[in-house]
Amino acid sequence: MPRRARKLQFGEYYHIINRGSVRERIFYAAVDYQIFITLLAQAVDRFDLPLLSYCVMPNHWHMVVKPKDIAQLSKSMHWLTATHGVRWCRMHERKGPGPIYQGRFKAIPVEAGLHLLRACRYVERNGLRAQLASRAEQWPWGSANQRLTSRDQPRLLPLQFLTPAAWLRILNEPVDDTGASEAVRKNRPFASEDWINARLAAMGATRLRDRGRPRKMNN
Repeated sequence: MPRRARKLQFGEYYHIINRGSVRERIFYAAVDYQIFITLLAQAVDRFDLPLLSYCVMPNHWHMVVKPKDIAQLSKSMHWLTATHGVRWCRMHERKGPGPIYQGRFKAIPVEAGLHLLRACRYVERNGLRAQLASRAEQWPWGSANQRLTSRDQPRLLPLQFLTPAAWLRILNEPVDDTGASEAVRKNRPFASEDWINARLAAMGATRLRDRGRPRKMNN
């Protein structure tokens, strides 16, 4: 029996993550990363999805988005992962069965303000944190590098309240990302308890229950 679509959206911003099947590597050469980023740019334009930050890593990717509703989020991510899966299999001449992704994307609601800043910082620091670059903006497959090089695709929402120089300083300072990483690990909102409880009350719920991944939308 299909699951019912949610009537209310839990948050305004979402930290989106998806990984390769059994955490296998997806991106090998520069062309692999570029194909995905080109498709991400197409998804942003095709579904008019506001994108704040992103980072593509060897076996997974992150982004922070501001969808107008769950339907827009689900449709855009379904199109992106499905289209990328087809392109990846064609590129790597894969003919056997099985998906390239571990499953449906994970979506972590994020509270606006300081939590949102930290979520974007967490995403854009991925290359630095994994020691794939000596500075966050030097990892070429993310929005930190895109802002530095003034590329216009994928379309990004502008940084608010911070200059690009100030943002780069924040990205490269030693920080404790425990809060953002715990939200991902536990699949729960990255937000204050008051914010979470207010959203639960608005939805007529008393506790969190699989809030990190949007339900499939009925046709």
